[in-house]
Amino acid sequence: MNDPTPRRDGDWLDDDDNLLDALRAASESADPVPSRLADAARAAFTWRTIDTELAELQFDSAVDATSVRGLAWPRQLSFDSTDVSVEIEIDHDRLVGQVIPPAEVDVTLTDSAGQTRSIRSDAVGHFTFTEVESGTVRIRAELPGGSVTTQWFTL
Repeated sequence: MNDPTPRRDGDWLDDDDNLLDALRAASESADPVPSRLADAARAAFTWRTIDTELAELQFDSAVDATSVRGLAWPRQLSFDSTDVSVEIEIDHDRLVGQVIPPAEVDVTLTDSAGQTRSIRSDAVGHFTFTEVESGTVRIRAELPGGSVTTQWFTL
């Protein structure tokens, strides 16, 4: 950025990257974050889910669909961790799933705003969330020996 002075003609302010650079520079010069604090924040962030095993996405019918007509409903997702799988089927505003191996566990649906809804699965691990709004979500299952959380996925 050559000229940090904002201009009325919108020359460089029309470019979002230039504007963000200018705001970042102003913020850093006015009140810089101590490097010790930034390092501590990064370290704390890595420990936020130390007791949770991450279940990675193995299959998503929206990505792996070979249909000529595009995405067919219901959408299916499969997440696997070391010892547990979470199978999910999404049909518009309804999310149905199963924890495998089957177990009666507490299942929590969390959206990107941090809003949560929890239910108890049945004896074979089935759970259902209705009236689920589109957006980014994840599922967490509280197991007897800990918990497993899916990666974030978009409905």
